[in-house]
Amino acid sequence: MANHEGLSQWVLSSAKDLNLRVTKLDWIDRYYKGYSDIEAKIQIDLKMYSGRGSDFDSTTALMKTVTESIERFVCHANKISSIGVAGHYNLEIAKENALLEFFERSIIWSHFHKKIGMKCVSTESISIDTKDFGIASLKMHQFKMNAPDGYFGVFTLAEGLESGFEIGGIMGASVARDLDKALKKSSIECLRNVSALANYSHESLSYEQFKKIQKPSSEDSQNLLFNKSYCQELLDIVSKENIGEMPTALGIGQLIFEELPYSALVLKDCPLRFVRCLDQNRNPAPDTEFVG
Repeated sequence: MANHEGLSQWVLSSAKDLNLRVTKLDWIDRYYKGYSDIEAKIQIDLKMYSGRGSDFDSTTALMKTVTESIERFVCHANKISSIGVAGHYNLEIAKENALLEFFERSIIWSHFHKKIGMKCVSTESISIDTKDFGIASLKMHQFKMNAPDGYFGVFTLAEGLESGFEIGGIMGASVARDLDKALKKSSIECLRNVSALANYSHESLSYEQFKKIQKPSSEDSQNLLFNKSYCQELLDIVSKENIGEMPTALGIGQLIFEELPYSALVLKDCPLRFVRCLDQNRNPAPDTEFVG
């Protein structure tokens, strides 16, 4: 079953046991014609786990979202965060994807904490419908991050600093071996959350409020970035002159990959393998406060 078709067959045969619920979201067609964005929810040991996946091929998008949903369970079962974790039916591809996740988090952290600017690739205006403010105009910036040779990192920031409303920032990021792929993946991640403003209210947290939270959640980080003052400070940092240096020594040859064990009756025949990428001291990639 170590192939795409095998994974698809397993998902279909296990859908009832997983209590699989799938929702196809239509926002993506406005920006990427023919693409599918799918949300899936599954139930394992009486707990629900959800994931999202996008792709030009709808079956691949579904496999991505189911994989992410199971990844949530695997991280929960191993009592770890999902930073630097990736899953795939091919172990080597799972390792590669975990490496890309590790790079993404490490590079963002270094740019932000060392205040190293990024190279702006594009800026465009987008008009969106929001639940709280009606039609709003945002600017979406895409920045090229300093990544290791052979890799491309992209940071996408949609912001409403000049919208006239209390709209700060929403981000997306990606590291890939191909620049176009990184640009598209980062953009989709950002626009997915921007589009959610049409149906959901988004809170804003000041930095002072955020620091009082003992264990900030992913939602807390998103709310911090949605704060206009905080977003402006971040935009000022990433817009600084890019000096072209690697923001941190990533020690690629010393990174550790560990396969994560998991067990549940409904996952007995699941072909997916999950890998966590750690640094040479067995530490996960650093978490940045505004990355949800």
